[in-house]
Parts: sequence; structure tokens; C-alpha cells
Amino acid sequence: MIGFAFAQEPKFLPPQPHKLLYADTVYREAIARKDTNLLAEAFYLYGKTYESTGDLITSERWLLKSLRLLEPRGNSPELSRLYNRLGVNAIVRNKYEEALKYITRSVSIAEQTGSRLNMDRSYGNLANLHGKDWSEGGKRPGLPKPKPDSVFYYYQKIKQMAEQDRDSVRLAYIQKEIGDFFWTYHGDRAKLLSYYDKALTLYRAKKKDRETMDLQLRLADYYMDMHEYKAAWKMLESAQKICIERQYNVFGIKQIFEELYSKYYSQTGNWRLAFQHSEKLRNLQVSNYRADRDLTISRLGKEFEADKKDVLLKAKDKELILRSKAFKAQQRLTFVLIVLFWVTAGLSFVFYRLSKKNKKISEQNELLVREQNHRVKNNLQAISSLLSLQSDVLRDPGAIMAIEETRLRVQSIAILHRKLYDNKELARVFLPDFLKDLAENILSAYGYENVRTDLKISPVYLSADKAVHLGLIVNEIVTNACKYAFPKNNKPALRVECGDFNDGKQPWVRLLVADNGPGMDLAPLAATETDASNPHNSQLGFGLRLIKMESEQLYGSYKFSYENGTVFRLDFPQYKDETALAIEK
Repeated sequence: MIGFAFAQEPKFLPPQPHKLLYADTVYREAIARKDTNLLAEAFYLYGKTYESTGDLITSERWLLKSLRLLEPRGNSPELSRLYNRLGVNAIVRNKYEEALKYITRSVSIAEQTGSRLNMDRSYGNLANLHGKDWSEGGKRPGLPKPKPDSVFYYYQKIKQMAEQDRDSVRLAYIQKEIGDFFWTYHGDRAKLLSYYDKALTLYRAKKKDRETMDLQLRLADYYMDMHEYKAAWKMLESAQKICIERQYNVFGIKQIFEELYSKYYSQTGNWRLAFQHSEKLRNLQVSNYRADRDLTISRLGKEFEADKKDVLLKAKDKELILRSKAFKAQQRLTFVLIVLFWVTAGLSFVFYRLSKKNKKISEQNELLVREQNHRVKNNLQAISSLLSLQSDVLRDPGAIMAIEETRLRVQSIAILHRKLYDNKELARVFLPDFLKDLAENILSAYGYENVRTDLKISPVYLSADKAVHLGLIVNEIVTNACKYAFPKNNKPALRVECGDFNDGKQPWVRLLVADNGPGMDLAPLAATETDASNPHNSQLGFGLRLIKMESEQLYGSYKFSYENGTVFRLDFPQYKDETALAIEK
């Protein structure tokens, strides 16, 4: 809801990925160009980004790093802006001495450099500084109480600059702030409305429809608080007209309108319309949460793919360099062997040195492979952590569940990678260990560590590519069991069987996953399993579509059935030379 308090406590938004990406871009460009001014700008952008998340300590560290680069270069508008940002940070953190020092320094530099924009910002922050009760009602002796005269003094300074510059928009803004000042500190309704009226007149003259609409919404809220409902409705209608004409189809604006309409109808006793607008507000918020969730999932997927490609490219580049070194070393060795034919005794020492060099190259190869595996492991862990952090800031249960399921899918790939890395196997995985760890990880994530499990898995090796698809399928089946089969089951049980067989033409692998839950509706599944164009396909959830897609990647066939619980069966071919092909790839 719109408020009229002069100095509000800041409300920090969730992290905004596009801001962090922009700061990263500026940082990389600064490093490439070796430009310290651009590097200082990148540090400043990092500080702003972390300030918006509420991490003020990290924000201040980045801003101080920028300060260390800018201050030796002398006074500049950028330095004034930086001190101003440090002052705002100190105000939020209740550091009075720091805030006063930083903002005063910002004013001094802005006045010396003639930066009127920074003077305007600094005077506004000095007004905020003097408008805050630092003593907290006398609980912190030695710190100042609000100084309305100082607040008004700096507002007048801003007003004078706007009048000198003939900047009607800035003048309208400060008129609005002065109106809030008289209402906050003196309860002067006449001056509040007078200054608001002046601001509205200036905004309308400049055809600033957005600012006019915002101010009318503030007035509507004020009139409702004063129980002047006719005046409130007039302002609300006028603002709504501007919104429709200018097509301000923005979530934040829609939310404010729905809040004010709900408040108006609640206070005037029209509970039916009040409820309707409350429902519209709730639907807007849910829609926004879902959009944030979808955007986050999409972004994380793209970042994962980009990171994976980057790691692979770097690994290939290093491999080419190492091959080149090995080739050159081989050439040298050949030359030495020819010479040794004539002078074996004299060049034996040279041969010894070359053998040591080859050993060092081999050690470097092993180190690079370990480094690559470590980076992939860290990337997968980072993605899992990002998903976990995103779920912490969401409130929609559906969004949280979608994030958690995505995290488990990433975790299944991480388990596969760990098995390959731990067993020194770069192309195949041992299914008994892999499926056991995967099932236990999912059950632990859902709090079902005590579920009775029956694992019968033959000692089968599978190529890494196929193990990824199989792991995602098992992840979805066991996740569904945790969600739908176990919650109301007094004795939950899970059975996983996997083995190979031969039909006379080629070897096959068969997977069976079963639970003892109440079962599921198999009609849509039965139809889609036999007909890819069946309209039921659009009704399947993401998890079932993923199972269908991964089964096709394995060139296998699957089936759901009910046998004292839901049973999933999957058969797919295993070619004899697939491990060799994977190693060759």
C-alpha cells in the first residue's frame, strides 16, 4: 500500500540476474581493455546489485574497491556518485557517522565539479539523514533526533536548483516531497494538498502522464485515510483513465490499482466488489510468482548449458596444446635416438632428461582431467545451490515443488558424474552403485530414509550417455512415488530391479520400479504410449513427458501397470560396442 511516511525503511527485492550479468559484462570488458576506470564502474555496479538484495556488507566491499580506484584520480561526478551510494548504504545500516561523512563528501565533490544531478541526489540524502530519528526515541543517547528544519532547508535547496534550471519535472517532484514534509512533521493538510496541486499542475503541463497518475494514486490513498471517499474516487477514476489511455500494462501498476480499489470498497461497505478486487490482486501476485519461476528455470538451464559448453571447449583447447607438446617432444626424442646411434654414451643424459619431460607432460594431463572433473562437479553443485536458494525466496507451493524437482534432476546427473570420477571411469558407469545412490538421495530429499527398499540390480555397466537418460527416468519415477504413493502409506516400500537379457539378436537392459501405493490413472498413459499424436499428450505433466522423451532417447519402450501399487517397466537395447564408442567419442 502507498505510504506517506517521510523516511521509509527500504524493502529489498530478490536478486535480479540481468543486473549481475550486466556487471559481469562490464567487468570482463574492463579486464580485456585493462581500463581501471571501467573496472571501477564494474565494482560500482556489483555494489548496487548486492545492495538491492539486502547484502549491504558485500555491497559496501564492492563500493570501497571502486573507491580505491577512483579516489587517486581526483574529484569527478563518478566519485561524488560513489560517495553518495556509500552514504545511502550507511543510512540503511544505521551508521550515522559514516553516512554523514560520505554524503557530506559527496556534496563537496558535486559542488566542485558542478554536477547538479549529484548535488540534487546528495541534498535529498542529507534530507533523509536529518529526517531520521537516530536516537530511536532516546534509546541511543548521543545520536541526533529528527531535524525538520534541516530537512526543509535541503528541500528548499533542491527546489531552488530546479527553478534555476527551469526543470519542471524535478520541481514537481520536490513540490510533492515538500507536501509530504508538511504532512509528516506538522500534520498540515492545507499545505500537503497545495503542494500536491502544484506538482500535479506541473506534471500535466509537461504531459508526464505516468507521474500524474502516480500522484493521483497517492492522493486517492490519502483521501481514503481521511474518509473523504468522493474525492478519493475522483482521483482513482482520473488515474484509471490515464492508465487505460497510455496502456500501462505493468504488474506493479495493476497491483496498486487493485489494492486501492479493494481498500475503497472495503471502507465504503461494498464487500462483494472489495472481494473481487482482492481476488484480482491475489491472481496478479500468483501470476508474477509463476513468471519469476519459469524465468528462473529457463535462465538456469541456459546458464548450465553455456557453462558446460565453456568447460568442454576449454578442455579441448588444453588437450590440443598438450598434444602439440607431446608431438614436439616425440620429434625431439626421434632426433635423439638417431644421434644415439652414433654417440650412445655421450647423449644418454639427454635421453634421460627427455624421459623426465614426458613424465611431467603425463602428470599435467592427469591434473587437467582432474581439474575438468572438479569444475563440472562444482558447476552442478552451483546449479543445485542456485535452485535451492530460489526455492527459499518463493512462496507459491507449486513453484517451490517445481524448483525442488528440477534440483533433483540436476542432482541425478551429479551422482552419475561422481560415479564416473570416483571410479576413474570416463565412459561407463556401474549400475548397482549408481541406482542405489540415486534412490537413496531422492528418498532422503523427501524425508523417506526409512522406506523399505528392495534393490535387485545385476552387475551391468552402461555407457555414460545412456546412464544420464536412465538416471532422469528413475529420478522421476521415485519422485512420483514419494509424492503420491508414500504420504498416506503406513508401510511404504520401493522395489527397483535392473538386469540384462538377450533376445537372440542383441543384448537388452530391463528396468522395473514399483511402489505399494494406491496407484494412478493409467488411461491417458496407455493411450500416449502407443500413439504419439494422441491428444492426451498435452495433458501429461512435465515429469511424464520427460519420461517419454528420455525413453525415446534410449530407443526403448516403457509401460505403467498396477500390481498392488504402481509398476513401471522399461526395456532398451544395449549394443556391445557402445562403451568403446563412448570412449572414442
